[in-house]
Amino acid sequence: METDERAEPARRAKEAGNDAYRKSFLETAVEHYTRGALLDPSDISFLTNRAAVYLKLCKVSLPPSVPIP
Repeated sequence: METDERAEPARRAKEAGNDAYRKSFLETAVEHYTRGALLDPSDISFLTNRAAVYLKLCKVSLPPSVPIP
């Protein structure tokens, strides 16, 4: 699939992820953002949005040397 052909599906994935996030369907949001990142790896917003979801889910892995407040 060409870059232009991936742009529209990537945009739809982002919109679906944003909608799922707003509705607190967080696992679904992760799936949409991951799909969007695969379709358009040049758009970093998929990764930052997915990171925000992981933070909300408390699925953040810190090294043992980092204290957790």
